[in-house]
Amino acid sequence: MGAGSRVRDAPDSPAPARPPVPSNAGTRHRLAVILTAVAATAFVLFAWQAITTAGRQGPLDAGEYLLNAQYLDHHGWLPPDYVSYEYSAPPLFEFLAVGAEHVVRTLPSFPLELPSNLATRLLWLCVIVGSVYCLATGRTRTRRIGIAGLVLGGLWALDEGISLGRTERWSAGQLLALAAALGLVVVSGLIAREIWPGHPGRALATSGFVMAYPVVLRLGALFHPETTMAFLSALVILIVIRAERRGWSVRLGIAAGVLCGLDALTRQSAVVVFACALVVALWVGRRAARGFTLAMVVAALLVAGPWLGYAAYTWGNPLQGNLHRPGGMVAGGEPRSFYISFPVRSIVLHPYREDFANQLLPQLHADLWSDWFGAFHGVTWTDPSRLDRVTASSQSILGFAGDALALGGLAAFGIPALVRLVRRRSRRTDSALGLLALVAIVGFAAFTAQIVRYPQLGGKEIKASYLMFAAPGFAVFSVAAWLAVVRWRRWAGAALIALACLYVVSYGASLASALSRRYDPQLNLTAQAGYVDLQLAMPPPPGNTWLNGDKDLELTVGNAGGATAQNVELVVHLDPSMKLLGVPYSVRGTSCTGTHTLRCNLDFLESDMSTSIRFSVKLTRSGQERIDAAVTASGLDANPADNSAVLIFVVP
Repeated sequence: MGAGSRVRDAPDSPAPARPPVPSNAGTRHRLAVILTAVAATAFVLFAWQAITTAGRQGPLDAGEYLLNAQYLDHHGWLPPDYVSYEYSAPPLFEFLAVGAEHVVRTLPSFPLELPSNLATRLLWLCVIVGSVYCLATGRTRTRRIGIAGLVLGGLWALDEGISLGRTERWSAGQLLALAAALGLVVVSGLIAREIWPGHPGRALATSGFVMAYPVVLRLGALFHPETTMAFLSALVILIVIRAERRGWSVRLGIAAGVLCGLDALTRQSAVVVFACALVVALWVGRRAARGFTLAMVVAALLVAGPWLGYAAYTWGNPLQGNLHRPGGMVAGGEPRSFYISFPVRSIVLHPYREDFANQLLPQLHADLWSDWFGAFHGVTWTDPSRLDRVTASSQSILGFAGDALALGGLAAFGIPALVRLVRRRSRRTDSALGLLALVAIVGFAAFTAQIVRYPQLGGKEIKASYLMFAAPGFAVFSVAAWLAVVRWRRWAGAALIALACLYVVSYGASLASALSRRYDPQLNLTAQAGYVDLQLAMPPPPGNTWLNGDKDLELTVGNAGGATAQNVELVVHLDPSMKLLGVPYSVRGTSCTGTHTLRCNLDFLESDMSTSIRFSVKLTRSGQERIDAAVTASGLDANPADNSAVLIFVVP
């Protein structure tokens, strides 16, 4: 970028001294704050509706992460690969979800509900927006009212979340994902404020762009760790940018390292953000950043090192994934057309998976803007309504403008800033813009390399969510490009505002259409494919043991897994000297057969179901007499160690 390029340098150059701000500027700022508050509350309300409807269906691998959490809750660790194909996923999100699930069941709840759900949500929206308006007025008394209103709205939302968690199992994990999505929106605005201090409108616009990406709301409504990883990554980027402005303090290095470690405990792709942050800190800070980078590395290893070591020991790879799926791979790799095809007609008229199932760019564009992956519109777009078709097409068309702003801003401001950093000719904002550009470029390169290495049938590995950690950067570049376009031609600014208004209408109509459809009632979030986990208990009977004495035994067989156990059979081996008294009594299945080897057919056991078998024996020999019991079912058991039990009697 040349020094004489006024349009291109304006968004990332230091702001010159300005005359006193006129009153109409303050009015515009208040209007921007209020509009952002309206957008944020609408984002929350749409996400809330998605959590209780479409988000209960378990799309986009959410069912597998739910399996991990269920298994973790029962067994204290991650499941084996035959239980969940996300067996190697870092477990931080699942640990948090299990903890939140237990916490919400102990907290009191006093739900404030109106007769109409719509009225309740509109009232909450009015409370939040009205409070923000009071805060924006600048008057002390009115600001106090605004603060009180925000506190009330926050407590109301918290109480609603607790009530949801108490009534619908595992929704606490979905609320954690939503909180992370909101955190990503807020931190993206803080990153923009670091880049453009004194321009709060640009920070608000950056947050608005992040909220406008459908993938953020979509993943924020699911039981999924992606928004948590994106939020932690954004915090790492923010701290590195602040550290560069504040002299690379060791304290900030520790904070960045802890966040990098937590990021690595959430998703394997966190290594991209860690590497980019480390490289930029070392290159920009040089000697001054040695303490910062050392503290960052040490803190990250202390937090994530045990998990990375466990993964390396268990699977031979600290970043073990699940993308290689026998029977689901493209033999010989993807053809060249996969990487370069861009069928505009299909992208405009039918932006769904079925029309370009094995084409990279169309799938990525549609997954980002049109929600074709089935999270809200069912598994496939087999019979979309007219409104669904119209809004999908309009989202796709308007998404071209979003793509142009993001990629244009990256090309015009991000890449030049990165080049100047490499040449050590940087300007004030180049370290921040360069870091954001590096994360976006390296992230997309890793995403493409992953596709080349693991080409899956139907392009199942192509997901915009894999690049969500780059959302703050693309939002910043979009704002920078918007500002450059407005400075270039005033009419272009009016055109962009018109497109933004059309997008708001299209996005809202698309969500309203998807979330207002009839969903099967699901009071409990359940995984699409569960696992069987039989457990056998054989407690010793009370009382003393004596020769020729009788003992009444009760064995309990339960299924702690998420799927139904079929063909359940209990086998009990009695010591040869024992004598069975009568026919064993079984609550389920057919009667038990045998005298010294009992075989009890228990038929099936659904999730969280248990049954008992009762019988009596006579101890006819002095010394030790033993009973061995084991239970089996069709298929593999998630934890075979608790499928058997032994009971020993010592007869005097």
